[in-house]
Amino acid sequence: MRWLLKASAEGLSLEPAPSFGNAADVELLLRRFSTNRAAMQTLREAVRTVDAAVQTLLLRDEEIIRVAAALIVAGRLTLVPPQPAPLFPVFYYKGGAKEDEGEESQPESSKPADSSNDTAKVPIEWELVFSDGPAVKGFVSMFEGPDGKPKKELKPDGNGHHKLDDFWRHDPYAVTLVGTVEVSGKLEDADGKGIKDAKITVEPVYGDAVIATTDGGGTFKVKGFVEEEEFDVFITAGGVAIEGKLQDEDGKAVAGASLLLLLDGGSLVSVETGTDGTFTVPGRLPGEGFSVEVVGVNPGFSAEGQFVDEEGKPIAGASARLLFDGGLTVTVASDGDGKFKVPGLLPQEGYSLEFLSR
Repeated sequence: MRWLLKASAEGLSLEPAPSFGNAADVELLLRRFSTNRAAMQTLREAVRTVDAAVQTLLLRDEEIIRVAAALIVAGRLTLVPPQPAPLFPVFYYKGGAKEDEGEESQPESSKPADSSNDTAKVPIEWELVFSDGPAVKGFVSMFEGPDGKPKKELKPDGNGHHKLDDFWRHDPYAVTLVGTVEVSGKLEDADGKGIKDAKITVEPVYGDAVIATTDGGGTFKVKGFVEEEEFDVFITAGGVAIEGKLQDEDGKAVAGASLLLLLDGGSLVSVETGTDGTFTVPGRLPGEGFSVEVVGVNPGFSAEGQFVDEEGKPIAGASARLLFDGGLTVTVASDGDGKFKVPGLLPQEGYSLEFLSR
């Protein structure tokens, strides 16, 4: 199993293998990825897979880095240098009147329009090769000539080269290169079933990232790559939703509650319940685990009380600490009438009170 961590132009791979070196050095290296959320989620998942006993959901990123470093030193994960990307393709234009031997070669579209040599017909040539010489394969050229006709698709020769004859010296033209290689894949759940409507981001080495959606069988296809072009694939969003309903102890729906969902990958999602107490988090993967924390209820219920002395008179400025069943701790101070109020609580939420001072 292989894990890729990517941050800016730097890459790092993790895979089960033998030993590494000093834990402090490994932690220092891994901290480069601490600001990259996608990288940290991948590292968190790698730790969880290698050591199921580690409660990754309860660990902060700094702790995940520390655990990963320990696993690397123990030989259960190893750092592997990333594979170098292919040399970048270079697009060369060639053209011009052959008798203009002293003129520097330049793109046809950039030649001055007032040149005196308009009587010679010249070839137009262009090619796509890697910077160290080999031809790039798996692309076509969309050529738009001076006649105003629609673009036509031209295939290069075996050396990534195009040549068109019989053009006037200053004929305008435009060339767009389009990759013809198709990338395809299939996204499945733990039971081997295809995941429908998942968003997949395919990030090629040379072009812009492309987002695809899986079909009913979980497959996706993306065109526009050249041969042997490397790429990364990320699951941007799944095709299912997390749904639930918040109820009080009597089974009544709690509307307007603010919830915080901690997903298996380490992401936090905030959501609010509707009028019927339900909530939905779309774009998740089938079987993705999560935990829910009730942050608050709006308008919610209130804990209210009043401090009085032995004679029943209100005590203004008295302070107390309220310990709620859900773990919330609130310190209050009474007003001029000796009263206090804590809003935004769940219905029938119990609490204890600790008097501090008056």
